[in-house]
Amino acid sequence: MQARQAYSEGKTETTAAYIDLVKRYPEEPQISGELGNIYFQQRKMPEAAAQYLETAQRLVRRGQQDAASCLVDAMTNLDLLRHLDSAKVQSLKASVHEPCPAPPQQQN
Repeated sequence: MQARQAYSEGKTETTAAYIDLVKRYPEEPQISGELGNIYFQQRKMPEAAAQYLETAQRLVRRGQQDAASCLVDAMTNLDLLRHLDSAKVQSLKASVHEPCPAPPQQQN
């Protein structure tokens, strides 16, 4: 909660707080995903890509294939995969077996 509060207030210690949380909770994808979002907003694309990769791997380990697949698609669309080691990208893609489910169509 403190990290989210610091982020919402634009405080400089936000990144450090999230880095600490990522280390303390190595299986929690939401934390690494939020750190990736911070890096992305700061235009630190290699760092954002690395955090999103970590997030996708955490999602796969949790059995959340759909979410991991959608994250890989988003990383592809944002051209973030080019910032990562190609072997890591291929390993991630091999571990995501299902395509990202299409969003439900809205009824009028």
